[in-house]
Amino acid sequence: MMTDPAITAVLREFDRLRAQFADDQPTDDDFAQAPIITSWRWTTHGGFPALDGIVTGHPDVPDGRRCATSAVLVVDKLERWARTKNRWYRLGPRADARVH
Repeated sequence: MMTDPAITAVLREFDRLRAQFADDQPTDDDFAQAPIITSWRWTTHGGFPALDGIVTGHPDVPDGRRCATSAVLVVDKLERWARTKNRWYRLGPRADARVH
Protein backbone atom coordinates (compact mmCIF):
# COMPACT_ATOMS: atom_id res chain seq x y z
CA MET A 1 0.00 0.00 0.00
CA MET A 2 1.42 3.36 -1.03
CA THR A 3 1.09 6.29 1.33
CA ASP A 4 0.94 9.92 0.29
CA PRO A 5 4.05 11.65 1.74
CA ALA A 6 2.04 14.78 2.60
CA ILE A 7 -0.46 12.74 4.62
CA THR A 8 2.37 10.88 6.35
CA ALA A 9 3.99 14.21 7.30
CA VAL A 10 0.71 15.60 8.66
CA LEU A 11 0.06 12.45 10.70
CA ARG A 12 3.57 12.54 12.11
CA GLU A 13 3.12 16.19 13.13
CA PHE A 14 -0.29 15.43 14.64
CA ASP A 15 1.18 12.57 16.71
CA ARG A 16 4.05 14.79 17.87
CA LEU A 17 1.69 17.56 18.99
CA ARG A 18 -0.74 15.15 20.62
CA ALA A 19 2.10 13.56 22.59
CA GLN A 20 3.36 17.01 23.58
CA PHE A 21 0.00 17.98 25.12
CA ALA A 22 -1.28 14.56 26.23
CA ASP A 23 -0.50 15.11 29.90
CA ASP A 24 -0.63 18.89 29.75
CA GLN A 25 -3.29 21.06 31.29
CA PRO A 26 -3.76 24.77 30.83
CA THR A 27 -2.12 27.02 33.39
CA ASP A 28 -4.28 29.64 35.07
CA ASP A 29 -2.83 32.18 32.61
CA ASP A 30 -3.54 29.90 29.61
CA PHE A 31 -7.10 29.43 30.80
CA ALA A 32 -7.65 33.16 31.41
CA GLN A 33 -6.44 34.05 27.90
CA ALA A 34 -8.18 31.18 26.08
CA PRO A 35 -11.13 31.99 23.84
CA ILE A 36 -14.48 30.52 24.85
CA ILE A 37 -16.29 28.29 22.38
CA THR A 38 -20.00 27.65 22.99
CA SER A 39 -22.70 25.76 21.15
CA TRP A 40 -19.87 23.57 19.99
CA ARG A 41 -19.97 20.24 18.23
CA TRP A 42 -17.43 17.87 16.77
CA THR A 43 -16.40 18.34 13.15
CA THR A 44 -13.27 17.77 11.10
CA HIS A 45 -10.63 20.16 9.85
CA GLY A 46 -8.16 18.86 7.31
CA GLY A 47 -9.32 15.34 8.08
CA PHE A 48 -8.64 15.67 11.82
CA PRO A 49 -11.09 16.05 14.73
CA ALA A 50 -11.97 19.70 15.37
CA LEU A 51 -14.62 21.76 17.15
CA ASP A 52 -17.15 24.01 15.47
CA GLY A 53 -18.89 26.62 17.60
CA ILE A 54 -19.43 30.25 18.50
CA VAL A 55 -16.32 31.96 19.82
CA THR A 56 -15.69 34.85 22.16
CA GLY A 57 -12.26 36.31 22.86
CA HIS A 58 -10.53 34.75 19.85
CA PRO A 59 -7.59 36.82 18.55
CA ASP A 60 -8.59 36.41 14.88
CA VAL A 61 -12.36 35.81 14.89
CA PRO A 62 -14.94 38.46 15.89
CA ASP A 63 -16.99 37.68 19.01
CA GLY A 64 -20.20 35.81 18.30
CA ARG A 65 -18.96 34.33 15.02
CA ARG A 66 -19.15 30.60 14.35
CA CYS A 67 -15.85 29.02 13.39
CA ALA A 68 -14.02 25.70 13.29
CA THR A 69 -10.86 25.15 15.31
CA SER A 70 -7.64 23.62 14.14
CA ALA A 71 -7.07 19.93 14.95
CA VAL A 72 -8.06 18.99 18.51
CA LEU A 73 -5.21 17.33 20.41
CA VAL A 74 -6.66 16.93 23.90
CA VAL A 75 -10.05 17.53 25.54
CA ASP A 76 -10.57 17.61 29.28
CA LYS A 77 -12.70 14.60 30.20
CA LEU A 78 -15.14 16.96 31.96
CA GLU A 79 -15.26 19.09 28.78
CA ARG A 80 -14.06 22.28 30.47
CA TRP A 81 -11.22 22.94 28.04
CA ALA A 82 -9.59 21.71 24.84
CA ARG A 83 -6.13 22.09 23.35
CA THR A 84 -6.00 22.44 19.58
CA LYS A 85 -2.97 22.64 17.36
CA ASN A 86 -3.04 26.44 17.65
CA ARG A 87 -4.38 27.30 21.11
CA TRP A 88 -6.29 26.46 24.27
CA TYR A 89 -10.09 26.88 24.36
CA ARG A 90 -12.46 27.12 27.28
CA LEU A 91 -15.49 25.00 26.48
CA GLY A 92 -18.96 26.30 27.10
CA PRO A 93 -22.11 24.23 26.59
CA ARG A 94 -22.25 21.85 23.64
CA ALA A 95 -24.70 22.55 20.84
CA ASP A 96 -26.70 19.52 22.00
CA ALA A 97 -26.57 20.35 25.71
CA ARG A 98 -29.93 20.25 27.44
CA VAL A 99 -30.91 22.66 30.15
CA HIS A 100 -32.80 21.09 33.07
